[in-house]
Amino acid sequence: MHQFELVHDDIFSALRGLVSACGGSKVIGPQIWPGKGEKSAAWLDDCLNIDRAAKLDPQELILLLKLGRDRGFHSAKHFLDDETHYERSAPIDPEDQRAKLQREYIEAVSRLEQLTRALNTTLKAVR
Repeated sequence: MHQFELVHDDIFSALRGLVSACGGSKVIGPQIWPGKGEKSAAWLDDCLNIDRAAKLDPQELILLLKLGRDRGFHSAKHFLDDETHYERSAPIDPEDQRAKLQREYIEAVSRLEQLTRALNTTLKAVR
């Protein structure tokens, strides 16, 4: 089992750790840039090299962080939290999120039904 760095000096180090945890540039590059073919791995390596001009755009960075989350690698996201003075957070399980949204929806529909009944009662009293 490969041990990954938990502390990073910069975002580039954190993202390289993420890419490594997800199988390397040859695995991740094509997921970010499917149209680049075999060149996607080299492009990703360039984007994660502080001395190169190539850099990830915001959407590519978000995709990379999502891929890390899916693989259980959170130190790149935590690096951003630390650097921007946000509290570190745990990932949300999509099933938990779905269940939460369903509960909120049911509660909202129930509240709307209550308001409709109250409004109808008020309108009847006014007539």
